[in-house]
Amino acid sequence: MSAKTHKLYFLLQTTAAALKRAADDALIDGAGVTAAQAAVLGLIDSNRPASQKRIAGQLRQNESAMTQMVTRLIAMGLVARNRADHDKRQWQLTLTPAGERAKAEARAAFAAVNAAMDAVMDGDTAACLATTLDAIFQKVETRTAGPD
Repeated sequence: MSAKTHKLYFLLQTTAAALKRAADDALIDGAGVTAAQAAVLGLIDSNRPASQKRIAGQLRQNESAMTQMVTRLIAMGLVARNRADHDKRQWQLTLTPAGERAKAEARAAFAAVNAAMDAVMDGDTAACLATTLDAIFQKVETRTAGPD
């Protein structure tokens, strides 16, 4: 059986869109942030000190998109951005107290999204799916990556 036979591209797209809507709804209601914003808050917290460039790389985003996201989070009072002591060209991101609260609320709100996925697959299936999705990403990303 092939990807075409199973309509995998269609299934991946529609499932990703549904998961994004569910996550955004849960997170906006529970924490006042979108799933993308919650991901940035979580990465800032787990990468102290967090460079804007590193966070962009971990999210597989370009730096200009990350700059826009960080600018919104700063305007929301959730993130502070300062020049790094060791390299004044680099931005260091930290969570404000409001950002710490939003991150914690987002973690709790996102539990429902994870529970929906856990309800339809066991741990082995989830691990297999994660490995397969990462392999697809790596294959496609390698093909589409331009010169540095």
